[in-house]
Amino acid sequence: MFDVFGSVKGLLKLDSVCIDNNIFRLHYKATVVFLVISSLLVTSRQYIGDPIDCIVEGIPPNVMDTYCWIHSTFSVPNRWVGELGTDVPHPGVGVPYPEEEIKYHKYYQWMCFFLFFQAILFYVPRYLWKTWEGGKVKMLVMDLNCPIVDEGTKCDRKKLLVDYFTANLHQQNFYAFRFFICEVINFINVIGQIYFMDFFLGGEFTTYGADVVKFTEMEPEDRPDPMAKVFIWFWFIILAVLSALAVLYRFGTVFSGAVRLYLLRARSRLANPDDVETINRKCQIGDWFVLYQIGKNMDPLIFKDFLRDLARRLEGKDTV
Repeated sequence: MFDVFGSVKGLLKLDSVCIDNNIFRLHYKATVVFLVISSLLVTSRQYIGDPIDCIVEGIPPNVMDTYCWIHSTFSVPNRWVGELGTDVPHPGVGVPYPEEEIKYHKYYQWMCFFLFFQAILFYVPRYLWKTWEGGKVKMLVMDLNCPIVDEGTKCDRKKLLVDYFTANLHQQNFYAFRFFICEVINFINVIGQIYFMDFFLGGEFTTYGADVVKFTEMEPEDRPDPMAKVFIWFWFIILAVLSALAVLYRFGTVFSGAVRLYLLRARSRLANPDDVETINRKCQIGDWFVLYQIGKNMDPLIFKDFLRDLARRLEGKDTV
């Protein structure tokens, strides 16, 4: 089975420099990995058995399975409940009466492609941001994420970084807003995926959580749907809530200088609070965002010294 999971190993690789945040990574790492693995498992008959089993006397099983796979199958909603073995042979299975509702299930033929397509959509914001970001944070950090740096090298790189910030002050808003756009895309995407899956599954996905509660009291073999779907439903709902909170958080950072000051102080606890306040007062949202990104990747002691030097440069007291 390792050949199945080996193809997604690269998605789990941790980057040496962090250019996003934890909620962003839930979209392009956790969700993408889960969807890709699910797609691979659906297509890996040797690990999970036949995708469909049809039993008809006098017809070879492989022939009947192929027929059922191509022409789809159906269930009878009135047979979802009943005593197993007496009222129904299996939940949803039975001979329908005339004019009785029948629900056809054609989606399983395309499930592997659908899951893989969803994985691609969840990766799109990551691809956009990685392309737009262009390695900027990695270039600015310049190996200052390691506490053991030659003193001369450290001073030179700090000076270059201070020079960069003062030369590009108030010119980094476009960089920041492109990341904010990707966060909004993440939120829109997960909401869209919920309704997209609901359409794909014939209108059964958005109410799946309530249906799960309804059927949890049944014995596992009596449940009409595999409980594996439960994880997807709850995961998408949780991810949508977290993404909404991330967007609200981002609105707070964009429109409130006090929020930015609090977050920058939390990121640079070793720095002088007056230096942090000076920088926050002089910086716009783009400058603050780049500083915050650097703070996530730079050694705390070096980041403290950098903020001190930057604050003095911005106040016109250049000591670098």
